[in-house]
Amino acid sequence: MPLAGELVVGQRYFIGCHYTDSPGELAYRDFFVYQPGEEGPVLEALARELARDLPLPQPTPATSPPLDREQIVGLPTWLWIDPADWQPVSLAVELGGFEVAVTATPARLDWDLGEHEDARVTCHGPGTPWTPEAEAAGRTSDCAWVFQRVPDPPATAYPASVTLVWDVSYTATGQAGGSLGRNATTTGFELQVAERQAVVCYDTPAGSCDPA
Repeated sequence: MPLAGELVVGQRYFIGCHYTDSPGELAYRDFFVYQPGEEGPVLEALARELARDLPLPQPTPATSPPLDREQIVGLPTWLWIDPADWQPVSLAVELGGFEVAVTATPARLDWDLGEHEDARVTCHGPGTPWTPEAEAAGRTSDCAWVFQRVPDPPATAYPASVTLVWDVSYTATGQAGGSLGRNATTTGFELQVAERQAVVCYDTPAGSCDPA
């Protein structure tokens, strides 16, 4: 393709960009009609191609009670993900003197707890991990769900999932950049749910507790 100063207004040109570390691998190709100052759409299209290669992690769910233990009807189940998953992810490429960079930023978590169609929780952060100190201090989770019933037999667990929603944006040489929309990664898991019956006891002179 000729240099920008040699381009003819209104002429149709082909643009092909290759990765600097893999000359034979074509990163982006397109045709465009040259108009002075209108190179922007080409770089935005390249940014969209680059966004497809972002290594977005699958969210790693955690709960209290733990995932491998039964959740209890009527008691809050704390929900959170590995804080390492709640970090921006970026990717950049330099082609022909232009640098294009894309960044995905965590926006929210959508939890589907599987109990019914409205058993959903949206959290605008990774959630608070449960700790004995937090429980002793009487703290509550900013991201939790309370199950109201056990699964219908013969099932003993609800199918659940957590979706991490990302805001994707880009910057490019000579441009302010902008939004590329949203992306999402999802992890599925199961939650066993059980019900515990209360037992009323009375203290006896012997110091034991006999069921009423």
